[in-house]
Amino acid sequence: MSRSVKAGRLAGRAEDEVASRTPEADDGFAARLLASIGQPVVVVDTEFRVVYWNRGAELTLGWPAAEMIGRDVVEATEIQLTAEHTEEIFRHLEAGEEVVEEFEFTRRDGSHLPLLVNLTPFLDEQDRFAGMVAIATDITERHLIEEANSQLSAIVESSSDAIVGFDLDGHVTSWNRAAAMLFGYPSSTGAEPAGIASPEDGPPLLSYEPGTHLTGTATFTTQYRQEGGRIVHLDITVHPVRDRHGQVIGGAAIYRDSSLRHQLERQASEEHQRLEEAQQIAKIGSFDFDVATGELLCSRELRRITGLGERSSFDRMTEIIHPDDLAIFEEQVVRAVDSGRTSLEATYRIRRSDGADRWVRTLGRVSHDKSGAAIRVVGSSQDITDQVAEEQARRLAEQRFSVAFELGSVGMLVLDLDRTIRQVNPTICHMLARRPEEIIGQNPDAFIHPDDRRPPGESATDLLLASEDDHLEFEARYLRPTGEVVHTIVHLAVDRDISGKPTYAIAQVVDISDRKSAEAELERLAMQDPLTGLPNRYLLEDRLATALGRGERSGAATAVLFVDVDRFKLVNDSLGHAAGDDLLRQLGRRLGACARSGDTVARFGGDEFVLVCQDVNGAAEAAAIGRRVGSVCDEPFTVEGQEMYATVSCGIVIASSDDTPATLLRDADIAMYKAKERGRARAELFTAELRSRATRRLDIELALRHALERDEFRLVYQPIVELPSDRPVSVEALIRWDHPERGVIPPSEFVPAAEETGLIVPIGDWVLDRALAQLSQWRRTLPGAEQLVVAVNISPRQLMSTSVLAKARDALAAYDLPPDALCLEITESTAMDDLEFTLPMLKRIADSGIVVAIDDFGAGYSSLGRLKSLPVRSLKVDSSFVDGLGVEPDDSSIVHAIVSLGQALNLVLCAEGVESEVQRAELVGLGCHRAQGFLWSEPLSPEEFQSWFRADGRD
Repeated sequence: MSRSVKAGRLAGRAEDEVASRTPEADDGFAARLLASIGQPVVVVDTEFRVVYWNRGAELTLGWPAAEMIGRDVVEATEIQLTAEHTEEIFRHLEAGEEVVEEFEFTRRDGSHLPLLVNLTPFLDEQDRFAGMVAIATDITERHLIEEANSQLSAIVESSSDAIVGFDLDGHVTSWNRAAAMLFGYPSSTGAEPAGIASPEDGPPLLSYEPGTHLTGTATFTTQYRQEGGRIVHLDITVHPVRDRHGQVIGGAAIYRDSSLRHQLERQASEEHQRLEEAQQIAKIGSFDFDVATGELLCSRELRRITGLGERSSFDRMTEIIHPDDLAIFEEQVVRAVDSGRTSLEATYRIRRSDGADRWVRTLGRVSHDKSGAAIRVVGSSQDITDQVAEEQARRLAEQRFSVAFELGSVGMLVLDLDRTIRQVNPTICHMLARRPEEIIGQNPDAFIHPDDRRPPGESATDLLLASEDDHLEFEARYLRPTGEVVHTIVHLAVDRDISGKPTYAIAQVVDISDRKSAEAELERLAMQDPLTGLPNRYLLEDRLATALGRGERSGAATAVLFVDVDRFKLVNDSLGHAAGDDLLRQLGRRLGACARSGDTVARFGGDEFVLVCQDVNGAAEAAAIGRRVGSVCDEPFTVEGQEMYATVSCGIVIASSDDTPATLLRDADIAMYKAKERGRARAELFTAELRSRATRRLDIELALRHALERDEFRLVYQPIVELPSDRPVSVEALIRWDHPERGVIPPSEFVPAAEETGLIVPIGDWVLDRALAQLSQWRRTLPGAEQLVVAVNISPRQLMSTSVLAKARDALAAYDLPPDALCLEITESTAMDDLEFTLPMLKRIADSGIVVAIDDFGAGYSSLGRLKSLPVRSLKVDSSFVDGLGVEPDDSSIVHAIVSLGQALNLVLCAEGVESEVQRAELVGLGCHRAQGFLWSEPLSPEEFQSWFRADGRD
């Protein structure tokens, strides 16, 4: 096997040395110790030739040491090792690092054996790399266990039942594919079964309390509401899981979907219920009467009708017959039995035990023996109480109809088949403001609004009479003699004779004029903003669409102005929401007053208003309207009894031929935000460039979500030197984004987007981890860098997440670094904006030993008292002041004041952006402690920094 030229030279230098260092030449105790180790211990030179082969290697691989000394171990044991892999191993070993690899060895007898091998570098007396020491561990059993686990996992994954494993604390430890499909969670490891509830507040998956239900197998059922609302019935079996000592270490729950079984059972139950309901609705029960014994067998429905038992008697039956009907019943039954007839029929009343009387009709068939004597009567009895009552009610209803027709509160008309009115009640006369004689004999169309009349043959009455329906409902407007309109709902019904032919029609007319007025008012309110009385968003979009259509036909331009109140949240927070509402009402009135005739002023939502201006003569007139809009805030507003001033930012867009209401509102909104970016209280005209910037910002936000997982970020490091010695004492870690398509995207573009989306938190965690990992390597491998410190910027969003301290501690511990090896830099505005929150958080960070520094100091609005309260150890002077050192006297004065302030507070001062010797000299003269900038180095890659440090960073 060949290696690189470099490796060959190393092998050549160390070959004799390694060959001479045999166990026989070493101390006797060490030789016996190596020989007695049960694991294989092998020493090879840089060409993989065996130098040492202990007893463990002989027993494990089958070759005696005498056969293996001097042989190529890779060829002898048939290890699969590529040249690239070999180079990688030697690179780590030559760097002094340990390598752990898993190889499959071939024994002397030809069998294969998996071994986990720890490789450590072997050095000669001059500490040069001369070979490697390999200590191997047999992992055959682990492979068997992994294979068994793999088979078990395959069985579990292929199961159609959901299988969930959990520990004694109730946390899920395994979750198969069927569980993911059943419950809709791709993975729930670590979650609690009792906490994985239905998506729509259904019952929990498993009623489990930690430490209970695990003494043995338990089964129960429950229901689960899946995403989309489907209810799944589950049969659950819970088994305890034990370790090899028999101790319960968790549980396994098997969920079987029993929805089909439940569905079949439910269907059977429903069918049975429907049958019983049908019997009850029909009120028909059956009986079987034995004439010889007098025994009467009754069905369940007959028992319900009569109150008799399942087995009764004819005498008991006669006892419940109404006294007035007993003679008739006995005559009809006895006559049918004794006369030799084969059928009987009787109608009578019974008196139940609860005192209620019921009407019953009995039909029966009589069976006779060979001699003609009646032996059996089988038949049915139907409860006809309701029919009898209905007949009585019908007669009563006919009497009452006449009264209701005359005195009813609903207008009524009776019409012949030719639609001639034959009868009216007083209510319809009052409704139409006419006397009966003015209505009777007329066609209803004579009183209906002309717009609601239908052609001959298509009226509601004609359509109803021509169909098989019995009733019809429709709305109609009637006219009074004064021309007043009466809105009504007409219920038209037709009466038919026994053959189904219509005989007449009756119309019930209900006055709904008040309801129509209320509906019109509701429709108006639905299109109006309740706070300002202006059109709301829905009416705005409708009018904007109308304006666009009109402009397309006429060629006139339409402008949309999107208006937003500046710092409106401050009004709500300081004066309250009632004051904010009052301000919006006043602003709405002022905007309406400044609009042109025909323009629409609408409240879009919150503190946003929109003006739709038709027939605009180009951008100049639209801009003039925008200035007029801004001028409505020149006069103060009176809110809560006190004067206050407010300003608005306005975005303007001129509609083009392919615009829609949605695109115009979007573009005007973009222009409005541009006005806010440029200082507020101004109007900005939308341009294609603004849309391009917004689109680019959106693209960046989308790409950011994949940048971490695709490893597109990298860190560069700018040295920070001590003055006046220029000795490097720390580095500032700066993030860069190498986009695969757009190239390098500057932080000024993607950091604000990361802040808004919250992605700055995971990105910041990545920066912390990567920067501390790099610092750890430099401290260990770079001479003179043992005390080097790394500075990392943290954003306001990271500080608000409260996890930055925990992330920093974890990373420091992971890379074995002291807390003061890390400096967290926050901007002055971040530190000062919300001291109530940031001060406790910064104190916790400082108390942990991590250095806190204020970045860009001087660009904010800090007071001395507030600065004094912060637990910071360093101030970084903003580069905007450093630029003018030695040129602008004001800048020198400002830096001098900052340095004096820092010295008074015992803080370390660091100047940013130093690019010239003049600036450096000024800083040294002012007593500034540290500096960074292109004078010493631009931000460097890790490799470039190492080279710079070796060349320029030595003491």
